Amino acid sequence: MATVRVIKELKVSPERAVVALRRWAYEAINDYPENQDLQSCFVQTHNTMDLRQPLSETEVEKILEDARDNPELSSVGKLTSDAKSLGIHLEVPQALHQAMRIVEQAGPDTLESLLKPKTADRDKAVEQEANAQNWRDHFRSVNQLEDGGIRFLIDGLFPEGTTFIGALPGAGKTWLGLSIAKALCTGKKFLGRFNVPQRIPVLYLIPEVSSRAFKKRIKQLDIPTDPNYFLCRTISEGNTLMLDNPIVLEAVKAMKPVIMLDTAIRFSTSTDENAASQNRKLVDDIVALRAAGAVGVFAFHHATKSSSKEAMTQENTLRGTGDYAAMCDAAYGIQVNQSLYDNGRGPLEILVVCTKPRDISPQPKPFTLISTLVGDEGQLVDVLAREKDFLIKDEGDTVGEIKAAITKIVMKEPEIDVREIAEILTKDYGFKTSKSAVNRQMHNDDYKKEGPVGPNGKKTWMCGTIQLLNLLNKSGPEKQEATEVLQKNQEELSF
Repeated sequence: MATVRVIKELKVSPERAVVALRRWAYEAINDYPENQDLQSCFVQTHNTMDLRQPLSETEVEKILEDARDNPELSSVGKLTSDAKSLGIHLEVPQALHQAMRIVEQAGPDTLESLLKPKTADRDKAVEQEANAQNWRDHFRSVNQLEDGGIRFLIDGLFPEGTTFIGALPGAGKTWLGLSIAKALCTGKKFLGRFNVPQRIPVLYLIPEVSSRAFKKRIKQLDIPTDPNYFLCRTISEGNTLMLDNPIVLEAVKAMKPVIMLDTAIRFSTSTDENAASQNRKLVDDIVALRAAGAVGVFAFHHATKSSSKEAMTQENTLRGTGDYAAMCDAAYGIQVNQSLYDNGRGPLEILVVCTKPRDISPQPKPFTLISTLVGDEGQLVDVLAREKDFLIKDEGDTVGEIKAAITKIVMKEPEIDVREIAEILTKDYGFKTSKSAVNRQMHNDDYKKEGPVGPNGKKTWMCGTIQLLNLLNKSGPEKQEATEVLQKNQEELSF
């Protein structure tokens, strides 16, 4: 007979009984065919030839099921005496003896809970085998694929699927998320400009913000109170529900919503944002949300610290592993114009740039959101409070500001070259531009470096017939008059 481990017979609690039952009985069931040391028992007949026949997995399960269904007949003594009455000598090793004693102590209810996972695994295996036999049903031929282009949640900007939006803290991620949510759950144009093809429910998950603070923002943007179109969960409702939580998945199946993850990292169990293997769970959970019925997922994420001083790219607007950018259907970066904002002393404008368009064609152009602006009397006006949403800055307004900035730069330094102008526009004015773009702009505005030589021995700029060096040397009313002439000349020129 095979060697078995011996358990010291003790009176055990129901909790210890469950642990021991799992440890011995189920270990025997699962590992028995490969491990002779876990043979449960053997049958010896009265014939002259002894037959050693270990119990199969099914037979051991049957013993446990009998113990569950007939607790009064489940004692080892009863089983062995029944076997003897049939002319069979049933030897049960100590391990199974102890397991069955535990069954008697734990009771049929506990045993039922232990058998359920085994039954569920068996049913799952049967289902998987049936699916495997019908493998062709799980694939599509070319003619079976859907026709047409990609579908948009918001035309030209956000496709169905997963969109990552990266930004530094305080850049307006939540306000942008609520603005998008407002457009989706009302069916009205995003920012009054971008069409929403279909009204869609929104499930907003924001585990870092309290209920009161979030409600204040929701009310400020006039987001509908209809629970069929907008539901949220904040920190006030309890611990974060991870994305694979059955509650979240049931909500997704019922609502078929767009889901806002603000911020996405709060739904990750990773301890290292740069470790692809650790962050794979979050990626898989987002994919599972889509499979469960989510029309789209907006995942708000942190940008790298260096992004504040650089043009926005896919690499610097999404911090951590590259898997986030790889799996999404679109990625955007948002960035505050810090030069203009001046730590709260100036208006707040937020540049939005698509850093990964994937299948979006043409690629969305950058646009600027206005959160606060300077009023008629020089005071700062809260646009979100007044308009119930962002204003979007017209391209013409941006062009006009670039023209005005170039004028200020060349008036101050008439000998400056185009490369230096482009650097100042980016660093001091917040315009993401290049030498070639500035050169084209200045050519259109009739700038040419044909003025008299300046103090550093370089030719100076002219705008039309106005010599910038002479303008620099003027003062008082004379300089003001010349500046107004220059600005009027600028307004008459096309971009």
